[in-house]
Amino acid sequence: METTLSIIAIVVSIASAIAEYARWQREGGKVIVKASKAMVGPFEDGNFRSCICVHATNVGRGTAVIKSWGLKDPKGRFAIGPEGSWSHGPATPTVLSPENPDAFWKLDYHEQKTNLQNAHPGVPHTLQAFVRLPADKMRSSRNLVGLGRTAPSPLTLAQRWATFRSAGIFGMTYRPGIDGQPHRFEVLATGPRSARLVVVDVVRDSDRGQDPLPDNAYTSLARKRLKKGRSLQIPVPESAYGNGLWFRIRWQSGGSHCEFRTKIPDRQTLDQAASHMRARQSGSE
Repeated sequence: METTLSIIAIVVSIASAIAEYARWQREGGKVIVKASKAMVGPFEDGNFRSCICVHATNVGRGTAVIKSWGLKDPKGRFAIGPEGSWSHGPATPTVLSPENPDAFWKLDYHEQKTNLQNAHPGVPHTLQAFVRLPADKMRSSRNLVGLGRTAPSPLTLAQRWATFRSAGIFGMTYRPGIDGQPHRFEVLATGPRSARLVVVDVVRDSDRGQDPLPDNAYTSLARKRLKKGRSLQIPVPESAYGNGLWFRIRWQSGGSHCEFRTKIPDRQTLDQAASHMRARQSGSE
């Protein structure tokens, strides 16, 4: 009899703990992400733009912090974000609260379509919106948006399985150097699987791919494996600025070879970002 009562007490305790955990999850922040295309405006210049949009909504009872946002290939082959492009929306990090649960970001449709055609010719440009949360957690949209005539559509079972077993890489972020430190290009493994045979190097665009690089611009960093949440930071060579060079990121995801490129911005752009960061640090001291 005592054994039976003990078992019942254990079962009741476990059920109570599960119920409490479910209640706690409902009370916390919960972010839903959607991708869309829209004609948006007027903006500050008085014009309307055809945009691809990322819409994040906090449907939970607590707050949620959005650290960054963008759109990515469902197979993890490339991603696009606001760095170096026209964009509109709240600055990140941004906090979504129950009182202000929505954030809406836009990228110029035609600019991004041209960039992807140049960087990834022959690859279907169908994108999935995402946001990054603290602890490198990522929330992705269930729908896709196409840069072409393809209408947004839900992910198929095969696409969901490919997303589950893929090894994504996000490489659109620059870390401004302060106090004489070099600016750095950051590559982040977004998972869910570890990226294998990761290589980051500096190359020219496809039109001048065979031309030699400027002196001291050659950079190549390789890793056999980059686990989800881990990142690489590569110093930008001084001679790489202003020469139309790109960082190229290559890796293996499952049985696929993946690659994308991101153009190295002007030195002035990163210097300004470093000045703003230094000013914020001085103001907080």
